[in-house]
Amino acid sequence: MSKDNSDNSTEVVLNFKDVCFAYEQREVLHNINLQIRARDMVAVVGPNGGGKSTLLKLALGIIRPVRGEVELFGRPVNKQQVKRTGYVPQSLSYDAAFPVSVMDVVLMGRTERHRWGMYDKEDRRAACEALETVELLKLADRSFNQLSGGEKQRIMIAQALSSQPEIIFLDEPTANVDSVVEGKIYDFLAKLNERITIVVVSHNLNVVTQYASHVVCINHVMEYMDVPHLADDENRAVSHKNMLVLKHTDSCPTIDPDEKMHTSHLGKLSGRK
Repeated sequence: MSKDNSDNSTEVVLNFKDVCFAYEQREVLHNINLQIRARDMVAVVGPNGGGKSTLLKLALGIIRPVRGEVELFGRPVNKQQVKRTGYVPQSLSYDAAFPVSVMDVVLMGRTERHRWGMYDKEDRRAACEALETVELLKLADRSFNQLSGGEKQRIMIAQALSSQPEIIFLDEPTANVDSVVEGKIYDFLAKLNERITIVVVSHNLNVVTQYASHVVCINHVMEYMDVPHLADDENRAVSHKNMLVLKHTDSCPTIDPDEKMHTSHLGKLSGRK
């Protein structure tokens, strides 16, 4: 599963520069320096409330940092940059009684590219390709409400893919599925990663380390740690190189501003890259 060393594969697509964020008076992220490169598959793990979803929201421009800067494709995050991304939220709120087909749901991912009038042939072609990627094209005309939990999750990934993104963010994409479906979802995410950068938030370190090229552990603020210091048997799947850990401490650690974090620091995993 090695990747080539072309110039495109080393392009920095997401860059956090000294980023801090707080909800009211509670600081959630402190002094984050992080680079993610083209066609990396980065798993973001950590405890609930540690700042994982906040990291994604900052990357997508949904919220703004209190201090520092977030760059997407080499520029500060803006609407044009965000159009080049896909996003799969942790949960989906919808009226179960509303009659909507699988194709209708996937086409919603084309909204930003096609705001006015009916969806055209290009929109439908992109939607069909996305459904093919998640191996559910045969369900295009099925009612979305009739699908299983795992199928619904794959359809939401297809919705994100229909916009033909260069990077896709997934927030706990397997939170409500069983282990068999979870494995299938990560299998096709790995295939997708051959052409698209993937950032996935997960609670299951044991699973994501089988697929991810890099891992970020997050719990409020950043600190270097060796993998063996993470007292969790699930971490044995990780190599002994450093991984980037964002860990809560009573006093914020001093980070060398010249040592910018990028994915070569994140702890490459056995069997990848």
